[in-house]
Amino acid sequence: MSRIVSQLQGRVRIRDHLLRIPQRMAIAVRALEDVAGISSIEGNTKTGSILLRFESNALPFETLESLIDAAIEQAARYHIASQNPSLKRQINRAAKVGMLGSLVTSMALLVTCHKKGHAAAGGVFLACLSVHTAIHRKSLIR
Repeated sequence: MSRIVSQLQGRVRIRDHLLRIPQRMAIAVRALEDVAGISSIEGNTKTGSILLRFESNALPFETLESLIDAAIEQAARYHIASQNPSLKRQINRAAKVGMLGSLVTSMALLVTCHKKGHAAAGGVFLACLSVHTAIHRKSLIR
């Protein structure tokens, strides 16, 4: 699958969302640096793109295209060790699930006229809301 988005004589721009991760960008760039005929490589992790300048008479375009795809596939196989969400993020996710569950429970108990259960579920909702608010306090007070 070609990731080439722009091509001029001796110049190719590659774009792939995988290249927005710095480690994967480095792997792809390293794989392409050793190719004879490529004169310069510029990577940009913000856009997920690589700009290649190459000698078109020394490197056929079809060969370059397959080398690009192979380099990006190699980068895609890189396992990112920090894929586990942080503790703060896990707590916030639990608080949001708790808010949703307690809100549904509270509404169901309200409809069935269980005032004490409705009040208890409302208390759980407020507790989860306070955890969520504490985690996002800096962005709430801007």
